[in-house]
Amino acid sequence: MTGVDSATNDARQLVTRALSVILCTFTLVQVNYPILAPQPQLAVFALLGLVICFLNVPIHPTLKDHPLARASDILLAVLATICCSWIIVQNERLFEAFWLDGSSLGNRAGFETTADILIGAAGLLLIIEAARRSDSRSRSCPASSSYTRMLGHTCLTGYSRIEAILSNASWRKPSSKRRAPSALP
Repeated sequence: MTGVDSATNDARQLVTRALSVILCTFTLVQVNYPILAPQPQLAVFALLGLVICFLNVPIHPTLKDHPLARASDILLAVLATICCSWIIVQNERLFEAFWLDGSSLGNRAGFETTADILIGAAGLLLIIEAARRSDSRSRSCPASSSYTRMLGHTCLTGYSRIEAILSNASWRKPSSKRRAPSALP
Protein backbone atom coordinates (compact mmCIF):
# COMPACT_ATOMS: atom_id res chain seq x y z
CA MET A 1 0.00 0.00 0.00
CA THR A 2 1.44 3.38 -0.97
CA GLY A 3 1.43 6.47 1.20
CA VAL A 4 -1.56 7.93 -0.66
CA ASP A 5 -3.56 4.69 -0.31
CA SER A 6 -2.72 4.53 3.38
CA ALA A 7 -3.81 8.15 3.91
CA THR A 8 -7.05 7.53 2.02
CA ASN A 9 -7.73 4.39 4.03
CA ASP A 10 -6.99 6.21 7.29
CA ALA A 11 -9.33 9.05 6.31
CA ARG A 12 -12.08 6.57 5.41
CA GLN A 13 -11.67 4.80 8.75
CA LEU A 14 -11.75 8.11 10.62
CA VAL A 15 -14.93 9.21 8.82
CA THR A 16 -16.51 5.81 9.43
CA ARG A 17 -15.74 5.93 13.14
CA ALA A 18 -17.05 9.48 13.44
CA LEU A 19 -20.26 8.62 11.55
CA SER A 20 -20.73 5.49 13.68
CA VAL A 21 -20.46 7.49 16.89
CA ILE A 22 -22.84 10.12 15.48
CA LEU A 23 -25.31 7.39 14.45
CA CYS A 24 -25.30 5.84 17.93
CA THR A 25 -25.57 9.21 19.66
CA PHE A 26 -28.34 10.37 17.31
CA THR A 27 -30.32 7.18 17.92
CA LEU A 28 -30.02 7.46 21.71
CA VAL A 29 -30.95 11.15 21.72
CA GLN A 30 -33.90 10.73 19.35
CA VAL A 31 -35.28 7.78 21.32
CA ASN A 32 -35.10 9.62 24.64
CA TYR A 33 -35.58 13.25 23.56
CA PRO A 34 -37.26 13.38 20.14
CA ILE A 35 -36.26 16.54 18.31
CA LEU A 36 -37.06 15.72 14.70
CA ALA A 37 -40.32 14.57 13.15
CA PRO A 38 -40.49 10.85 12.25
CA GLN A 39 -39.62 11.19 8.54
CA PRO A 40 -36.51 13.34 9.14
CA GLN A 41 -35.47 10.96 11.93
CA LEU A 42 -35.53 8.06 9.50
CA ALA A 43 -33.78 10.15 6.85
CA VAL A 44 -30.88 10.97 9.19
CA PHE A 45 -30.67 7.33 10.27
CA ALA A 46 -30.68 6.16 6.64
CA LEU A 47 -28.16 8.84 5.65
CA LEU A 48 -25.62 7.79 8.24
CA GLY A 49 -26.14 4.08 7.56
CA LEU A 50 -25.90 4.46 3.78
CA VAL A 51 -22.75 6.56 3.93
CA ILE A 52 -21.11 4.07 6.30
CA CYS A 53 -22.12 1.22 3.98
CA PHE A 54 -20.85 2.88 0.80
CA LEU A 55 -17.55 3.87 2.41
CA ASN A 56 -16.84 0.40 3.80
CA VAL A 57 -18.40 -2.17 1.49
CA PRO A 58 -16.92 -2.00 -2.02
CA ILE A 59 -19.03 -2.43 -5.13
CA HIS A 60 -17.29 -5.80 -5.59
CA PRO A 61 -14.63 -7.45 -3.41
CA THR A 62 -12.15 -7.62 -6.28
CA LEU A 63 -12.47 -3.84 -6.79
CA LYS A 64 -11.76 -3.01 -3.16
CA ASP A 65 -8.66 -0.93 -3.90
CA HIS A 66 -9.46 0.24 -7.43
CA PRO A 67 -9.45 4.07 -7.53
CA LEU A 68 -12.43 4.35 -9.90
CA ALA A 69 -14.50 1.96 -7.76
CA ARG A 70 -13.61 3.92 -4.60
CA ALA A 71 -14.61 7.14 -6.40
CA SER A 72 -17.96 5.58 -7.30
CA ASP A 73 -18.44 4.65 -3.63
CA ILE A 74 -17.86 8.26 -2.63
CA LEU A 75 -20.26 9.41 -5.35
CA LEU A 76 -22.94 7.05 -3.99
CA ALA A 77 -22.34 8.41 -0.47
CA VAL A 78 -22.80 11.97 -1.81
CA LEU A 79 -26.00 10.95 -3.64
CA ALA A 80 -27.32 9.37 -0.42
CA THR A 81 -26.56 12.62 1.39
CA ILE A 82 -28.49 14.59 -1.23
CA CYS A 83 -31.52 12.27 -1.14
CA CYS A 84 -31.74 12.13 2.64
CA SER A 85 -31.11 15.86 2.99
CA TRP A 86 -34.02 16.47 0.61
CA ILE A 87 -36.32 14.54 2.94
CA ILE A 88 -35.06 16.44 5.97
CA VAL A 89 -35.36 19.86 4.32
CA GLN A 90 -38.79 19.14 2.85
CA ASN A 91 -40.21 17.99 6.22
CA GLU A 92 -38.67 20.07 8.98
CA ARG A 93 -40.27 23.42 9.89
CA LEU A 94 -36.81 24.92 10.30
CA PHE A 95 -36.46 24.74 6.50
CA GLU A 96 -40.00 25.88 5.69
CA ALA A 97 -38.65 28.60 3.38
CA PHE A 98 -37.28 25.85 1.09
CA TRP A 99 -40.49 23.79 0.88
CA LEU A 100 -41.80 23.40 -2.65
CA ASP A 101 -45.19 25.04 -3.18
CA GLY A 102 -45.12 26.15 0.46
CA SER A 103 -46.08 22.73 1.84
CA SER A 104 -44.11 19.94 3.45
CA LEU A 105 -43.39 16.67 1.70
CA GLY A 106 -45.99 14.87 3.80
CA ASN A 107 -48.66 17.41 2.90
CA ARG A 108 -47.86 17.02 -0.79
CA ALA A 109 -48.82 13.33 -0.77
CA GLY A 110 -50.57 12.63 -4.03
CA PHE A 111 -49.28 15.88 -5.53
CA GLU A 112 -45.57 15.08 -5.68
CA THR A 113 -43.35 17.25 -7.81
CA THR A 114 -40.94 15.90 -10.40
CA ALA A 115 -38.09 16.59 -7.99
CA ASP A 116 -39.82 14.53 -5.27
CA ILE A 117 -40.21 11.60 -7.65
CA LEU A 118 -36.61 11.79 -8.92
CA ILE A 119 -35.19 12.02 -5.39
CA GLY A 120 -37.42 9.13 -4.30
CA ALA A 121 -36.35 6.95 -7.23
CA ALA A 122 -32.67 7.73 -6.62
CA GLY A 123 -33.11 6.97 -2.91
CA LEU A 124 -34.77 3.66 -3.71
CA LEU A 125 -31.89 2.67 -6.01
CA LEU A 126 -29.36 3.65 -3.35
CA ILE A 127 -31.15 1.52 -0.75
CA ILE A 128 -31.23 -1.43 -3.15
CA GLU A 129 -27.50 -1.03 -3.88
CA ALA A 130 -26.66 -0.83 -0.16
CA ALA A 131 -28.77 -3.94 0.49
CA ARG A 132 -27.02 -5.76 -2.37
CA ARG A 133 -23.63 -4.88 -0.97
CA SER A 134 -24.59 -5.89 2.56
CA ASP A 135 -26.17 -9.14 1.40
CA SER A 136 -23.18 -10.14 -0.73
CA ARG A 137 -20.93 -9.51 2.24
CA SER A 138 -23.08 -11.65 4.55
CA ARG A 139 -23.17 -14.57 2.07
CA SER A 140 -19.46 -15.13 2.57
CA CYS A 141 -20.18 -16.16 6.14
CA PRO A 142 -23.22 -18.44 6.73
CA ALA A 143 -23.44 -17.46 10.40
CA SER A 144 -23.52 -13.78 9.43
CA SER A 145 -26.28 -14.42 6.89
CA SER A 146 -28.39 -16.26 9.48
CA TYR A 147 -27.78 -13.48 11.96
CA THR A 148 -28.87 -10.87 9.38
CA ARG A 149 -32.13 -12.72 8.71
CA MET A 150 -32.77 -13.15 12.43
CA LEU A 151 -32.03 -9.47 13.06
CA GLY A 152 -34.39 -8.44 10.26
CA HIS A 153 -37.19 -10.58 11.72
CA THR A 154 -36.51 -9.21 15.21
CA CYS A 155 -36.59 -5.62 13.95
CA LEU A 156 -39.89 -6.14 12.12
CA THR A 157 -41.44 -7.85 15.14
CA GLY A 158 -40.09 -5.16 17.46
CA TYR A 159 -41.43 -2.42 15.19
CA SER A 160 -44.91 -3.99 15.30
CA ARG A 161 -44.78 -4.09 19.09
CA ILE A 162 -43.63 -0.47 19.33
CA GLU A 163 -46.36 0.59 16.91
CA ALA A 164 -48.98 -1.21 19.04
CA ILE A 165 -47.72 0.46 22.20
CA LEU A 166 -47.68 3.90 20.61
CA SER A 167 -51.16 3.52 19.15
CA ASN A 168 -52.49 2.86 22.66
CA ALA A 169 -50.41 5.49 24.46
CA SER A 170 -52.50 8.14 26.22
CA TRP A 171 -50.02 10.94 25.45
CA ARG A 172 -50.18 10.16 21.73
CA LYS A 173 -53.86 10.97 21.19
CA PRO A 174 -55.57 12.97 23.91
CA SER A 175 -59.11 11.74 24.37
CA SER A 176 -61.54 11.00 27.13
CA LYS A 177 -61.45 7.29 26.29
CA ARG A 178 -58.17 5.61 27.05
CA ARG A 179 -57.55 2.13 25.82
CA ALA A 180 -55.70 -0.33 27.98
CA PRO A 181 -52.32 -1.30 26.55
CA SER A 182 -52.45 -4.58 24.72
CA ALA A 183 -50.57 -7.51 26.13
CA LEU A 184 -47.40 -8.22 24.23
CA PRO A 185 -46.48 -11.83 23.53
